[in-house]
Amino acid sequence: MSHQKGLSLMDKLRDMISAGIGADHKVVVAERHLLAAYDKLRYFLQVSFHADAGRLNCAATLREMPSKRILKAFRLHLDAADDRSFTNEASRITEGVVSVLQQALNEASNGLGVPIDETPEVRLRSASHLLSTSNPKWLASGEQLAKGRERDPFDADAAIQWGLHLFARLVLTSPFEGIDLAERDRIEGEIEATVLECLPEIEEKPLLMLGAAKLLYFIDRGHLELAEEIAERALTRTQDSTAALPLLGQLRFARGRFDEAVTIFDQGIRAAEPGAEFHRHMRVPKYLALLAAGNSASSAAQTTDMAHLGLDCPPEIAFMIGWTAVTPDQTLPGASRQALAALGSDRATRAIEYLYFTSTRHVTLEHGRANIMRNMIAHLSRLYGKQVVPDFVLRSIGALASA
Repeated sequence: MSHQKGLSLMDKLRDMISAGIGADHKVVVAERHLLAAYDKLRYFLQVSFHADAGRLNCAATLREMPSKRILKAFRLHLDAADDRSFTNEASRITEGVVSVLQQALNEASNGLGVPIDETPEVRLRSASHLLSTSNPKWLASGEQLAKGRERDPFDADAAIQWGLHLFARLVLTSPFEGIDLAERDRIEGEIEATVLECLPEIEEKPLLMLGAAKLLYFIDRGHLELAEEIAERALTRTQDSTAALPLLGQLRFARGRFDEAVTIFDQGIRAAEPGAEFHRHMRVPKYLALLAAGNSASSAAQTTDMAHLGLDCPPEIAFMIGWTAVTPDQTLPGASRQALAALGSDRATRAIEYLYFTSTRHVTLEHGRANIMRNMIAHLSRLYGKQVVPDFVLRSIGALASA
C-alpha cells in the first residue's frame, strides 16, 4: 500500500468522524509523535498499518485520553488494489467511533436530576447552571431528596444531590443572620462524610464527580488536592463543557493562581448569555480573584462592574458585594450606607463570617485572604469597632488585616 493511500484513509476518517460528531468538536490527524502538541485531546483513534508478503493488515483502536483506556478496537479489511475498500472501511469505522463517542457524551451528561430526554449538549448546559452556583433548586428540593436518600441510601447520584442541598443551606442563608458556627460545622461534616463515602461509585459519572469536587472544595477541610484530581478526571469526560469552568477557576483561585482563575472565569463569561444566572455567577468569582490578587489597576472598573452586578442580586447580597468591592476611601451609595448603619454589631459580625466562609477561607495564600476581607472589615469596623471581626478571621488574614 502506498503512503498516499494511507493518508487518504486518514483524511476520510477525519472528515467522516467530524461530520458525525458535529461542528462543536474538532478532529485532527497527526503523527503519533506529534500528539503531545494537542494537550486537550479527549479521544485518540490510533491507526496502524502492516504489510507482509503482499498482505495488508490494519487495525484501529479508539482510546479515551489521557488515560489511554481502549474504548473500541477495529480490524480493517483493506484491499490495496481496490479503492472502494478504503471508502467502505472508513464508513464502517466511522459508524463505530461516532456511536462510542455519542454514548460517552450521553453518559457524561447524565446525573444531578438533569432530564434525560434532552440532548447531551442541553443536559451539559443545564449542569453548568446546577453546578455553577447555590441553585435555589437544591434548597427547595430538600424534603424530596431526603426521602430519596431514605429509600436508597447507596444511590450516589442522590447522595451528591443531597450534598448540594446542604451546600445551598449554607450559602443561601441571609448573610446578616448567618448560621451558628456549631451548626455550620455539623452540616459541613455531613457533606464531607456523604461525599467521601460515595467517591468510588461516581468514577464513571463526570457530573457527579464535578459535584463532589465542588463540595470538597467548599467545605475547606484539607481536600483541595483531591478535589483537583476529581475535577481534572471529570473534565476529560465532559469534553470541555462549561459545567467544569466555575470549579476549575475556583481551584486555581484557591491555589493563588489568580491570573489563571480570571482567564477561566472570562471563558465562562464569554460562553454565557449576558444576564443569565451562569453569566452572573462567573462574574462574581472573577472579581473575587481580582480582589485577592490586589489588582489595583482594574479596581475602578471592578467596583463599577460589581456595583452593576449587585442590581441583579437580592438586596442583602447586593450590599455585601458593595462592601467587598468598594475601598474604604470611596463613598458607598446611599442605600448601602443606610443598610450599614442599620446593621448592628452582631449582624455585622455575621456578614464578615459569611464572606469568610463562602469566598475567602479557600485561598491558600494569606495575603489573598486579607485582600478579599480588607474592604468589608474596614467599612464595618469603622462603624462598629474592631470587635466585630471574629478572632478566627483575624488569625486567617494575619498582620495584613490592618494593612
